[in-house]
Amino acid sequence: STSGLGDLSAFNSIVTDVQTIADTGDLPGAKTRIKDFEIAWDQAEAGLRPMNPARWGTIDEAADAALSALRAKTPDPAAVNETLAALQAALTDEKAVAK
Repeated sequence: STSGLGDLSAFNSIVTDVQTIADTGDLPGAKTRIKDFEIAWDQAEAGLRPMNPARWGTIDEAADAALSALRAKTPDPAAVNETLAALQAALTDEKAVAK
C-alpha cells in the first residue's frame, strides 16, 4: 500500500508478526520482535518523515504506544493487543493523522 510514505508493507509485516506472537501469550517474544520494527522505523525516519510529516507522526505515536505497552513492567495483554491493533491501523489507513 502507498500512503504518501511509500511502501510500508515491511513494517506492516513486522507488526503482524508481533500480533501473532502476542496472541499466543508470548509477550516477551512479542517485545523482542517489536524491537525489529523500532530499529527499521528509526532507520527509515530520515527518508519517510519529510514525505508526510503528519502521517509519519501518527504512525510514530502508535508505535510508541505499542512499545510502551510491551515494555511495561508487567505487560497487560489487552493493552498490548489494543496498541498493536492501533499501530496496524495507523500503518494501513492512509487518512490516519494524529490529532
